[in-house]
Amino acid sequence: MPIVFETQGRPITEAPSDEPINLLYICDFPPSNFAGGPILMSRLLSGYPPDRIVVLTGSRYLRVSPRDGRLTCDHIAFPTTSGWGRWGSGRIKNLLDWLMIPVLALVATYVIRTRRIKAIMTIAHDRFFVGAALAGWITGAPCVVVMHDDTITPTERRSWVLKHVVRSWARWALRRAAHIYAISREMQQLLKSEYGVESELQAPGTEPHSETDGRSAPAAATQSSSVSILFAGAIGYSVEDGLKMLVDILVRGRLSHYGVRAPQLHLYTQLHPERIRDWGWHHPCIKVHKWVSQRELQGVLRKADILFLPYSFSESSRYAVESAFPSKTADYLASGKPILVFGPQYSSLVRYAKEQRFAEVVEHFDENALARGIGHILSDSIYRSELCKRSLAVFEQNHNIVRQRQELTSLLSRITTH
Repeated sequence: MPIVFETQGRPITEAPSDEPINLLYICDFPPSNFAGGPILMSRLLSGYPPDRIVVLTGSRYLRVSPRDGRLTCDHIAFPTTSGWGRWGSGRIKNLLDWLMIPVLALVATYVIRTRRIKAIMTIAHDRFFVGAALAGWITGAPCVVVMHDDTITPTERRSWVLKHVVRSWARWALRRAAHIYAISREMQQLLKSEYGVESELQAPGTEPHSETDGRSAPAAATQSSSVSILFAGAIGYSVEDGLKMLVDILVRGRLSHYGVRAPQLHLYTQLHPERIRDWGWHHPCIKVHKWVSQRELQGVLRKADILFLPYSFSESSRYAVESAFPSKTADYLASGKPILVFGPQYSSLVRYAKEQRFAEVVEHFDENALARGIGHILSDSIYRSELCKRSLAVFEQNHNIVRQRQELTSLLSRITTH
C-alpha cells in the first residue's frame, strides 16, 4: 500500500523563536472525535497553528476516524493492516505491522528533515510510538510521549516473545523521551516502577462550558417522579459491567423505593442495534442516542440530572482501571452537574473522586449500594449543589484544556532550545 499525503496546501516554514515550533505527531490513530485518546489529543493540539504541525498516522485508523475533531493540518497515512483475520492470518498481519516499524521510522525521518520539524509528539499506544522514538534517535529531534493507557500489558500477554520484545522496546522508547505525560498519578507510579522513568501529570482536559464560564452552576431542580441519568462515551470492557447493573436497576424499578417512578437512562454512544437486542436494552427507560460532537456534548450533559461515570469491577480489567483514567471525566466536571462514580476502590477514578470530593462514590458492585447512591443525590438538594460547585472547582484546577495547551507550548519551546 502506498503512503498517502493529505495536504492542506500550507508549506511548513521555520518558526521564529517566539512562535510555536514545527511539530510532528506520530500515532497509529489521528486526533479526532473517535474515542478517548484521539479526542484528548484533538483537544490538546486543536489550538496549535496548522502550518506548524504534521500528523503521521496509520491508514487503518485514518479510514475509520471521523473528520470531526481532526486537525486542519497535513495528514500522512502510513500503510497498516486490519490487524485481525481467521486461520492465523491476524497473527501474520500483526507481524507485518511490527516489521514495518523501521520503515515508519525512515518515513518519519524524511518528514522531519524536509519539513524542518523540531520536536515529535507520540502516544504510547500499539507500536507507532516505537517508530517515533527511532526517528527521534536518528534525527536528534526530542520526543514527547503521552501515556493514556497501559496498552503494553495486554500486548505482552499474547506470547512469551511479545512479553520480552515489546517491554524492552517500550522501555527503550520511554527512556529516550525528552518528556513524558501521564494521565494519572497511578500511571506515574507505573511508569516509575516498570520502566524507571519520571513523568508529569496531565489529567484529561476539555474546554470550559460557555454556560458556566467558570462559575458555580446551580443544582438541577430534580423531580423525583422523572429523573434523567446520562452516560456518554464508548461502551467497552472498562464500563460494560457497571452500565449493565444500572440498566437492571432501572428496568426492575429498584429506584421506586426512593420515589423515582419514571427514571430514564440516556446513552450517547456507538452501539450496534444487535448489541442492544442481545443485551435486552429495548426498554422505555433506555434511550440510545447517536455519538455527538464535542460541541454538542456540552449541551447534552447540561440537561441531565445525574452523570453516570462507571469503571469496571472485573478482575480482567484491573490492569487498566488501576492506572488509566476515563477521558469523559473532564467533560462531566466541566458541565457542573451531579456525578455518580461507580467503581472499585483500587481504581484511579475512585481514589481521585474521593480525594477531590466531586462525586457520589459507590465502590461496591452491589445493586442496593448503587441504588442508594442515586437516591442520595436525588434526595438532598444541598448535597447536589455542593457536588456541582466542587465539580467546577476541580475542573478549573486540573482539567482546563486551555491551560494544558499553554503548558505544552512552553514545554516544546524549552526542550528544543539548545
